[in-house]
Amino acid sequence: MIEKTRIALPMSVWIIGRPNAGKTTAANRLCTLLTSEGYRAVVIDGGALSRGTIGYTKPDRLKMFKKYINYSLDIQAEAPDVIPIVATVGGYKSFRDLIRETALNPKIIHLACPFNVAVSRDDTYWKALDGKEKNFFGVDVPYESPQRPDLKIRTDKLNEFHVVRNIRRSLDAIC
Repeated sequence: MIEKTRIALPMSVWIIGRPNAGKTTAANRLCTLLTSEGYRAVVIDGGALSRGTIGYTKPDRLKMFKKYINYSLDIQAEAPDVIPIVATVGGYKSFRDLIRETALNPKIIHLACPFNVAVSRDDTYWKALDGKEKNFFGVDVPYESPQRPDLKIRTDKLNEFHVVRNIRRSLDAIC
């Protein structure tokens, strides 16, 4: 039996939130879900792409952020039916404005996670709080929480399954 690939309207999904909000997990699970439904999707993991390759100053972050946008656009130029799912902090309003201005039909999903919960999920926060990590969002660099995302989900209130289900429901009109 030949499986038919489903076609989505051209779009990109941007899963943003403070470090340890669950962005990469949600992006990977959403990609798996969409693929199981017959869509073509790919994850662009900001944490994996930037790790060890660039600094964490605002200009360094902007340079890397523009790469995520370009990766997304390149994928859509090559294969318009592929849905790029970008998982990144997106901690500056100006960066999210750039998504809206340049990405193709972006859907911005904000995974909101209180500081104390994010700290409990990983020891990187403790390193930043002890001064061993610099330019860390939410510690010595203010995290500018999105004011108007397409969807906001509290990851401290829902498990991974429900987070992804809510994201998927928000995409129903598109795919």
